[in-house]
Amino acid sequence: MKRARNPLAARAVQQGYLSIKTVIQRTGAHRQTIHYYMHKGLLPQPARTSRTSALYPPSTVDLIELVKAFQQQHRLSLDEIAGIFQRLSYDVRAISGELEARNLTAPGSFLSGGETFLSGSQILASLDPPAKRTWLDAVLAKGLIQPFMREGEEAFSLLAAELVRTIWNGVRLGISLDQFEKLNALITAEARKEVDQLRSLMGKHSFTDDAYRQVANLFSVVERFGSLQRKAALHSGFMLNAQESLYLFVGANRKYTFPSETFLARMGLNREIDRLLLHLDQNAVDLAALCNLARAYHLRSDWVHLNEISQEILRIDPNNEGAMAYLGQSLTYLGRHDEAVTTLETFLKATANPVVKLRYGQALVSRARRMSDPGKLLDAIVKKARLFSEAVRDSRHQPALYRKIRLNLLLDNMSLSDPLCLQGPSVEELEQLHQEFSSIRERGLPVLGKISLAMARMFVTYALYVIRQREGHRDAIGLRREILSIDPNGVLAARSAKPAAKKTAARKKAQPARKRAS
Repeated sequence: MKRARNPLAARAVQQGYLSIKTVIQRTGAHRQTIHYYMHKGLLPQPARTSRTSALYPPSTVDLIELVKAFQQQHRLSLDEIAGIFQRLSYDVRAISGELEARNLTAPGSFLSGGETFLSGSQILASLDPPAKRTWLDAVLAKGLIQPFMREGEEAFSLLAAELVRTIWNGVRLGISLDQFEKLNALITAEARKEVDQLRSLMGKHSFTDDAYRQVANLFSVVERFGSLQRKAALHSGFMLNAQESLYLFVGANRKYTFPSETFLARMGLNREIDRLLLHLDQNAVDLAALCNLARAYHLRSDWVHLNEISQEILRIDPNNEGAMAYLGQSLTYLGRHDEAVTTLETFLKATANPVVKLRYGQALVSRARRMSDPGKLLDAIVKKARLFSEAVRDSRHQPALYRKIRLNLLLDNMSLSDPLCLQGPSVEELEQLHQEFSSIRERGLPVLGKISLAMARMFVTYALYVIRQREGHRDAIGLRREILSIDPNGVLAARSAKPAAKKTAARKKAQPARKRAS
């Protein structure tokens, strides 16, 4: 009897968790060393998938490297390093920032009570590019950081130094000190509420003779809880915003939202799939027929069969770039994100095909979305943007491929990979593509070519409609009618008809009221 899959293990794998073997391979650390680090509190606890096995957070690899760095560069004990890691909630970026700050403590810094402090000039020199003293004075005037007086000199803790670097990076990105001041006021107000809750908790808590130690531990727990929950809430809010337009073109079930099954049947897709299957029943290694069948399954969003046929094509022709792209896309839409990324990475070592680059960029973003980490999502989007830029450049001398890449780029930026809608296509770009696809003649095209062209026209028409509707432009009405005339049974036709349906319902609701009034 087949054992049911452990849901905890499945969730951990989706979030990028690693086996102990993978951690050992990536860090070179021994198994006993990793277990000892966990015992000392240097690493967060893994996700237990059974009594004898566990999966480790992706950050484990970076944390082990940071342990080595603190030992080699600052001769810290494991207990001292564990204290830093726990204070910073095992946040790799924050810990890396502290390491960087410690590396900057050149002559001129000093120790007080075992803690290193930096002078204002040291902090300013560490910024990239270095800032002026007047800027730091403005930060101090806003109350964003608090200096200390040590040995008669102004000094800053390593935490304050990291905060200054964060503010400087934000200013370089366009955030004003006034905006930071408002954020600081919100955070401070929330912190005061948390302190009030802590005091209330302590008032109801029964302490023993060792009361102060218990209070210290209690404060540490509440502090860490607040830090982790605040981070989780910020990430959750960002990721929720990133989901708003996710299903514009590919639905929650990973199926193309259009055209409708009725449209595809009318265009002859089912008949063409049956014809190809009958042909392959007699000649199973006909590469041209297999490639056409893969294209047909792609048009129908049949990712399971597309995955199988792509593998069969690659078995016969290992260098088939179309099958490489199809296989990567099918793995992504089947939810096998790590496998999709690894597979496409392997393919890109053998080919620079633009469509393979495109699918690799999409796979990176899809995997990052599953991790619910805004930092990783944004890193993936940056990589995707570079890959898409290369794909556009590499396809310029192939008109049909160039159109396909540009269409994918524009639709992707509207839905999958631009959570803040910062790189949405312009109306001019969409109108240009709309005109290009409208000018292509259908006569002489095979069945799959006609269906592919019809789908491209619908995609670009709907994309243009979405943009025009957001603007409140009168062209939106005509574009909606065009969608309805092409595929009156499609999901997107229903979506585009919603504004009209609402107005009709509102008019019907208002009619009885007018009759009563008369």
